[in-house]
Amino acid sequence: MRGLHVYRGNDQGKLADFLEEMILKAPLPPMQEERILVQTRGLERWFRWRFSKRNGVCSGLKFETPVEFVDGIYQKYMGGYPAASVFDAENLTWSVYNLIDQQQGEGALEKLNRYISGDNLKRFKLSEKIADLFDQYLVYRPEIIDSWSQSVNPLSEDESWQSYLWRGLVENNAFQHPLQRHGDLMQAIQKSDQAPYPRVSCLFTSIMLPLHLQILNALSSVMEVHLFFFDPCPNWFWQESPHKRKQAWLKKRNMKRGLSEEDSHQLPGNELLHSWGQMGKHFLQAVFQFDFDDRSEFNREHFPATLLGHIQSDVFQDSPPQRDANAPPVEKDASLTIASVHNQLREVEVLYDYLLSCFDKSGVANLKQDEILVMVPDINEYAATIEAVFSNRFREHRLQYAFADTRFSRSTSCSSQFLSLLDILSSRFEKSAILSLLEFPAIRSKFKLSEDDLETVRTWVSEAGIRWGLDGGQKQQMGLPAEEQNTWKHGLERMLMGYAVSEETTVDGIYPYTAIEGREAAVLGNLCEFIDALQAAFRQCRTAVDLTGWQLRLHSLFKQFFDRKMANDHEIRRLENAVSKLQVFYDTSRYQSKCSLELVRSWLCGYLDREKTKLGFISGGITFCSMIPMRAIPFRVICVLGMNDTDFPRKETKLGFNLMKGETKPLDRDLKQSDRYLFLETLLSARERLYISFTGRSMVDNGVKQPSSVVSELLEYAEHGYGVKDLITEHPLTAYNQKYFRAGSGLFSYSQEDVDAALSLLNPMQTREAAYSAEAQWEHGDQINLQSLVAFFKNPVKAFLVKEKGLTLRSFDGDFSNEEAFQLEALEKYATQSEYVDAWKKGENSEHIQFQSLKAAGRLPHGHIGRAVYNKAVIEVKDMLSRLESEIANVPETRIEGQLEMEIDKKTVVLSGCVNDIYGYRRVVFRPTSSIKGKDVLELWLKHLFINSLEKRFDSVFYAKSGSPLTFQPMGSHHAQKAMQQLVRLYLVYKRQPMPFVPSVSYEYVNILSRENERSALFKAEKAWQNERNYDNRDFSFNVCMKHFGIFTQPEGTQHFQDCAEKVFNFSGGSR
Repeated sequence: MRGLHVYRGNDQGKLADFLEEMILKAPLPPMQEERILVQTRGLERWFRWRFSKRNGVCSGLKFETPVEFVDGIYQKYMGGYPAASVFDAENLTWSVYNLIDQQQGEGALEKLNRYISGDNLKRFKLSEKIADLFDQYLVYRPEIIDSWSQSVNPLSEDESWQSYLWRGLVENNAFQHPLQRHGDLMQAIQKSDQAPYPRVSCLFTSIMLPLHLQILNALSSVMEVHLFFFDPCPNWFWQESPHKRKQAWLKKRNMKRGLSEEDSHQLPGNELLHSWGQMGKHFLQAVFQFDFDDRSEFNREHFPATLLGHIQSDVFQDSPPQRDANAPPVEKDASLTIASVHNQLREVEVLYDYLLSCFDKSGVANLKQDEILVMVPDINEYAATIEAVFSNRFREHRLQYAFADTRFSRSTSCSSQFLSLLDILSSRFEKSAILSLLEFPAIRSKFKLSEDDLETVRTWVSEAGIRWGLDGGQKQQMGLPAEEQNTWKHGLERMLMGYAVSEETTVDGIYPYTAIEGREAAVLGNLCEFIDALQAAFRQCRTAVDLTGWQLRLHSLFKQFFDRKMANDHEIRRLENAVSKLQVFYDTSRYQSKCSLELVRSWLCGYLDREKTKLGFISGGITFCSMIPMRAIPFRVICVLGMNDTDFPRKETKLGFNLMKGETKPLDRDLKQSDRYLFLETLLSARERLYISFTGRSMVDNGVKQPSSVVSELLEYAEHGYGVKDLITEHPLTAYNQKYFRAGSGLFSYSQEDVDAALSLLNPMQTREAAYSAEAQWEHGDQINLQSLVAFFKNPVKAFLVKEKGLTLRSFDGDFSNEEAFQLEALEKYATQSEYVDAWKKGENSEHIQFQSLKAAGRLPHGHIGRAVYNKAVIEVKDMLSRLESEIANVPETRIEGQLEMEIDKKTVVLSGCVNDIYGYRRVVFRPTSSIKGKDVLELWLKHLFINSLEKRFDSVFYAKSGSPLTFQPMGSHHAQKAMQQLVRLYLVYKRQPMPFVPSVSYEYVNILSRENERSALFKAEKAWQNERNYDNRDFSFNVCMKHFGIFTQPEGTQHFQDCAEKVFNFSGGSR
């Protein structure tokens, strides 16, 4: 039946059932599609899922957004109008950009040109803002556009240049602008008796653009138009409408409540409904200006006897809380839970435990995972954290989940990877950025590189000295000297030369990088192919072309760098469709000038940010999505995260030149009011449980943070209306806090790992007793290498983690540095001076050769600075060597090799090794360090014990660049063997468990203890650990050691540290 039909109610299920019944009882003719308008794809998936579940199949339904439907209506009635118009929202940006570009010299645009200052990217960003503003004028302020069309004098400077731009857009376009087109469409519908479709239904609409609402009303004269509206309270909006039915409704309500007509005027309504529901009220009042058939019986009138059910019932009846003042408070129950946490990670961890509790015996009966909805203000802000927690939290309690509304520009998508590629093509080609590209499987696969190959390439690139720049030519284009050093060209030439000659000798100014050999040549070839492709793309994209040219270039780039088999087909199509839009913009905006890569990349990034995934909603698991208006879908459990005071309701900053600023109308776009109504819909859509969380504590000082204003209103309503206090559950900063495992705390956890961690904190020494009391375990005749023994004591915890626990601990020093050397860092300086010392020991005068090699290897700063820095380093080490000449003059260097058998716990252990730096009857070690470190003392002591245990009465001396040398006097073999035996036993015990030993700190303690008391030695040892110059405190293994044993914080751990230090550095018998 023709006409406008409105169906209202607070039960989405009943409204959907009626639409389904209408479709089945009055089917359309064959080949006719049932048109259903939805504002979100999530709503479409929900209705399809519901329809097919009840009927076995869902076909013949065409879901469209109101915008898509209206575009179709224009084509039906005004077929001559192009499918893509200059005034369409997507095209308007380029049209405005083109017009500003053409009118740069016009006085009317002087204010804009002064702001733009010739910056094309700034011009484009401004054009986006202006285009969005014009689009709002067309929808919400058509009178402004009308005044501009009639050349009414502008009222302000801002209106003057905006009207000038608008008239320029109209003049440049051969077709009518949208308002003129809208008027023509309304006339065409009135004159026509032909219906474009048999009927159209609009599902769960809570807001609609005024122009679209007018079109639907006009179409109701020739076809059936059905509006299904989720109405929190079917009659409450009449309270501001002087309609006869309002009086009838008030009279009927008053009779039910036993109120007189006089009392009814003072009857308060529901404060939540009136605070949060204004947007829905304004829309319905706009609808009720038309003639229509109204049905409002699709309501959920029976609510559960829970706190959430009471609140929902109050909203439905538009009444204050239904509880007498003297009645006892309503009991706090699980229907409404509000959690306060410290950060986003804890928010998701607490959510995971809450969801597991819903499936418990005392949770929600027969709950399925697809009956749970989790909403956040912006899912893209939470997606990474959710994936981290839900993928790894509990393997034994794994929950299935899916995302909806995520942007196509997310980091895991090929769109994001493509944007990263475009970023690099307009960058300095920094090492870290190039290597991050190869982390993407689709790109890595295209160039035949595996994940293992990438680790190899990382090492090569770092060791070959590559920092940034394709070659010297790129640097020159940036106004810098054309230095090849530290560029990709320089590094790759080193790799290729090293593979070819396998000798570390400069060839034609290239210092070979010799670590590549054998089959690794294939990996090197693939890396070269990748860099060559980047260089070719860079040269091509440097030149500006028009939008059509960029469309072809971007398609070509994707094909050149991405393996389609390794990317998601849906994402690829989305990206390709986005790139194809450039041709549409070229045709519609008439912008035919050349533009840069930066400009096209900026547009593509913004376009992909606005594109959302249409998959993931109701896909068999828990649905995670953004809080989007008109998503009033019922779920048994709804969870809302991120309800922070600063994040929700979301705030929209209006532009300074927005002519609508300061003037509001009922149907204006208002993000704050939209969010408040969205929260009301969410509250009413939760059938059994509603969970809310927010960041209520600061991670810095644990200070209190306020929740969102809507949460505060809800808390106040529950307390004043139902006497329910303390609804907020405060969660600790860590998941292993002991409160989670104490009865009566109100907190709980399902994590066994967190239980173990809490127990460890409760009694830290209990978890370490096994390590303290463990006995050495080894086999008779075990072989120990001296160098392995030295390496172990230099970092015993690392040896334990690597050999016993199988961990791979990599050092990332310099791996992510993108800057070339401006000075010699400490480690590089040490390496340079060590190489000079080694050459000096051989009697070689290698200063010139070493300088050229270091320069060719990219290890020195560029230009004259490099020479000055090198000379300074050499002078420092020459001073040290001059002191050594008297020690080793005319004495050849030799070495001592041998084996030492010792009996430990009635088992024989063999220690073998080789000691260098022997000059006559003493061992002389010289290292270009600024001072003697704990590790230096340790190695000198161990090797001193070894050679003296072999009945070689030698002394040992260590020279640094400054300070007095360290000397160990000759020892008798008996004393040396006894000391070595103690150290070997420590090694055998602690290679299977952590050892509380840090060479620098332990040596500092023993050194101070030899002169001062124990308390002073511990205090200074702790200061040595905290010293920023102490590289040991940056080492992961040593940090594990200090925290695991509680050194300096726990008495037992500190005592254990002291014992080990005194045993290792027991210099008795070998005086210093």
